[in-house]
Amino acid sequence: MKSFFHLIIVTRVVLNFACAESSAQTTKPGAFFRPAPAPSQQLPVDEIYPRGRTMMFSLYSVVSPQVERMKQDGFTMIGPYYGDQERSDVLGKAQASGLKCFYAVGKRVPFVGDRYTMPSDAELVAAAEETVNRVKDRREIAAWYLANEELRHWRKDEMHWLQVTTDAIRKNDPQRRPIMMYDPNHRDAAAMARTVKFLDFASKGMYANPSGFKDNRIWIRWGVEQEVEAIKQVRSSAIPISVLWMCKDPDDPAEDAMIPDWTRHDVYLSLVSGAKGIVLFSGWKGRKGFQRTFMKYYEGYAAAAKELTGPLNLSQVFLFGEKRSDLKVAITSGPKELRMEFHKATAKYPSVSHLDVAYGPDRYLFMVNSANDPVTVSVQGLPVEAIRMEDLAAGSAQTLRGGKLEMTLPRLGVKCLRFGPMTGGRR
Repeated sequence: MKSFFHLIIVTRVVLNFACAESSAQTTKPGAFFRPAPAPSQQLPVDEIYPRGRTMMFSLYSVVSPQVERMKQDGFTMIGPYYGDQERSDVLGKAQASGLKCFYAVGKRVPFVGDRYTMPSDAELVAAAEETVNRVKDRREIAAWYLANEELRHWRKDEMHWLQVTTDAIRKNDPQRRPIMMYDPNHRDAAAMARTVKFLDFASKGMYANPSGFKDNRIWIRWGVEQEVEAIKQVRSSAIPISVLWMCKDPDDPAEDAMIPDWTRHDVYLSLVSGAKGIVLFSGWKGRKGFQRTFMKYYEGYAAAAKELTGPLNLSQVFLFGEKRSDLKVAITSGPKELRMEFHKATAKYPSVSHLDVAYGPDRYLFMVNSANDPVTVSVQGLPVEAIRMEDLAAGSAQTLRGGKLEMTLPRLGVKCLRFGPMTGGRR
């Protein structure tokens, strides 16, 4: 008899534990669909974030015929352009295309070795003042781009140029438009913190293919994390921007078919990792060695841009959504972990990166598989009651019950899921 009662007690404990575990993996619909705070309606819809509600999606040095079709292809900006901005007709291109633009500013100094003459502060200020005052009323300009880029934080003259020039821009621009400088691929958070403290964007190259990470594209996540960490250290108001690769045909033509996967993966992994905008290098179609696949790259990035700024308007979720943490993504099949090594930096990541976010009354789950093999995931934390799930890229919808979801992401695959209650509104 004693053994019998002991068995009952043990059974109840096991059942209670199982119920508690099941409860921990699901959420009540009311809590799960708790509305996120509405984004500020004071931000204008026709300005680029952070001054407005439009996500930056831009292309360096773009020329005809792409520049005329960029708006319909989901892009929101053009540039940066190098050299004389008037000769490049930056403002004319922006006005004709209906897009915003970067505008280069600052006295160009060839900081190569020690064979240069450092301008006086007065010369640096005058150069910035002349440019800004000449075009400061042009609404096409969304951001300033520094004429000198990749400035080295260990060189006193270069950091002095950066400080004097950015101070002069801010002093003369009544709209306080943000300032961007390109940092090279190899910069880590500690190095970027030395330049970002003068800037409004943290923006560095994340060129997976030429950096040796063509087959290990988790590199993109590491790159965005360096920007985010630099911002935390020195300038909390700065915005992380992902500068992605579009510059050369693959050496092996057999890899041309991978370009749509590369481009989509890199855009979404950037955003899932914390980037708030995308800039592509480069739209210069005449580049040697970039004739075969220019349009394949352009169309791959444009497909992602249309999802972000077109009818789905997913850019608003990435810019203004409220991060949540009740959805758990567990890898059940396929590679579980990816390792990144670059110079002295090493990092380990799950093969599938994800972002759990609420926007308005809906919940979104973005998942990006950075492995070169399919990966199956199990998503826990969904309500047990029936809810609606939409696969936004596929344009399909289904009803989920029981709080369970399992799906397989192909190599470099991206999933954009939206969850909502079964009643009310558009449902």
